Amino acid sequence: MRPRSKRPRNAILPPIVAEHHLAQAAEKSGWLPFLLITAVALGMILPIIFHGNASGHDFEVHVASWMEAAAQWRHGILYPRWAPGAHSGFGEPRFLFYPPLSWLLGAALGTLLPWIAVPAAFAWVALTLAGLTTYLLVRESHPRPTALWAAALYATNPYNVVNIYFRSAFAELLASAIFPLAVLFALRLACLPTYPSKAGDNPETRKQASANIRNIISLALVVAAIWLTNAPAAVITSYSLALLFVVATVHTRSFRPLLRGAVAGALGLAIAGFYIVPAVYEQKWVHIADAFSSPLRPEDNFLFTRSAPFAWPNNDPQTGDEFNFQISWLQITELGLGIPLALSMIAAAKRWPRRRTSSRAARQATGQAAFGTTAETAPSPAPGLLLLTAMLALGLAAAVLFLRPSLPLWRLFPYLRNIQFPWRWLFVLNLAIAIGAAAGAGTSRFRYTSRFLVPILWLLLKIYLLAGSEIESHHLTLPVWDNSDISDYSAAIASGTGYEGLREYLPTDGDIEQLPDGAPQVALANSDSPPGKIKVVMEKWQVEEKRFAVESSSAAQLSLHLFNYPAWQVEVNGRPGAKQSDPDDGQMLVSVPAGRSNVRVFFARTPDRTAGGVISLAAIALIAALFAAGRLRPRRSRLKKE
Repeated sequence: MRPRSKRPRNAILPPIVAEHHLAQAAEKSGWLPFLLITAVALGMILPIIFHGNASGHDFEVHVASWMEAAAQWRHGILYPRWAPGAHSGFGEPRFLFYPPLSWLLGAALGTLLPWIAVPAAFAWVALTLAGLTTYLLVRESHPRPTALWAAALYATNPYNVVNIYFRSAFAELLASAIFPLAVLFALRLACLPTYPSKAGDNPETRKQASANIRNIISLALVVAAIWLTNAPAAVITSYSLALLFVVATVHTRSFRPLLRGAVAGALGLAIAGFYIVPAVYEQKWVHIADAFSSPLRPEDNFLFTRSAPFAWPNNDPQTGDEFNFQISWLQITELGLGIPLALSMIAAAKRWPRRRTSSRAARQATGQAAFGTTAETAPSPAPGLLLLTAMLALGLAAAVLFLRPSLPLWRLFPYLRNIQFPWRWLFVLNLAIAIGAAAGAGTSRFRYTSRFLVPILWLLLKIYLLAGSEIESHHLTLPVWDNSDISDYSAAIASGTGYEGLREYLPTDGDIEQLPDGAPQVALANSDSPPGKIKVVMEKWQVEEKRFAVESSSAAQLSLHLFNYPAWQVEVNGRPGAKQSDPDDGQMLVSVPAGRSNVRVFFARTPDRTAGGVISLAAIALIAALFAAGRLRPRRSRLKKE
């Protein structure tokens, strides 16, 4: 009987040797990783199960969007654009500006489950996805226990507690769950071997070209998914990927990784063009600047900044400062934890070879048969080494951007200010911490830090955030456990009375302070007009179309219970009609002639929406053409069974 290897149980194998063992372990694991990760995610939402929903900063915004989308599905509108219940029924183009994946998922869950259960279900789905994507990322170069440990740490990180119980930032939670996939496919692109042009056409070069295209498209799809989930997280992802490819460029001493990443990023933006183009073009039609004004700017939200943005929960500025105090301590704690973990990642990185060996040496090491005509490859970075190096760089970048001296960077780099809050980089730092802790568990010097210190601090931070009511301090805010918001919004949408909208999506001429209370759907714009001169018969008042007949003894101007917005078009007796905004509150005013008039108001497709759709279709057609041309063959295992 052969003696067992003396290698430590959690040691990280060199990539060439480990690959075969990882493939066999993956086949034997079955559903175990999925079950473990779902159980961990379930543990994160236990407070909701016992206490009810936590009504955080954006809870009402997300619940209203989910309910509006589900209600419009029942009327045959599969992709909503106008939210008719916002601003007490005057409406807003919320769905044109807010990325669709989060509210589509919420609406789908609301169709299947009672609304009171949807927030917990949404959080569970996002946390499970976060664990699975992290598992896939780390599993690319590390053993299964290491990948599971990293997945559990990332899914249960304290910033997820903040996003679920304090901020109700469901879209950002979902985007952060997709983020590890972006890192995974970026690493695959960066680690592809480079064949010299003199290698010619042979099976290996064709295989490498196919892998290039496949990974570019995979990364593009993930980038598009994040843009379609949360815009600030998409900006963070874009800069993170740029930094990752810069690191890969330094490793490979070649600009090819940077070029591949640029192509994937451009293709991802094109896929999401149907959302991005209208959202950018139509910003001039709403008060979008309100989303980036004080106190929603980076300079208002650095560590321990006074007068922080959130006047929550009762428009009390002090609670905004208290939230900033809590999130600042969370940042400080994680930054302190990041120092030993950075050292552990450096120690783990030293165990890896700096480069992959040539393709011929790799085949000899694994016993893989030759492909025929061979071509030596330029060395490419080992995936485990590049993963650890990239996480170090991303963690350092996040740490720098938390600090006020980084303000010139926030003002210099394009769209970085649109992130609003520097602490949004916490999900990047938490991924680096999770991977660093998992990788450090296999090193002798830092194994106790990785195995014990990180989970203990994770637990203490959650107690600090969720059980702070036992600590008598004015520096603590606590989750508000309240299920009444869901029933209130459901009743408001069903009755048509509406709810409070978002100021940044208010049409340019709109003024919510001047809106009349209890206004009818159609009325005379001039209240001084003598009564009995006009008769209105309502035929249809739906989300994207309004029809009514008017009988007037003279020409009149009608005021509609609807904000004027350029996408709304008017027809009077089958011909284009005249419309304008009320100068006081922004209501739509429609002019009708004397006699009987049939009026139709409808939400038309604007040229920018058409252009965005064409760009997305072109990107999808390009992907389909590559498949049709046979350039994307099904992925084969890099190690064939003997």
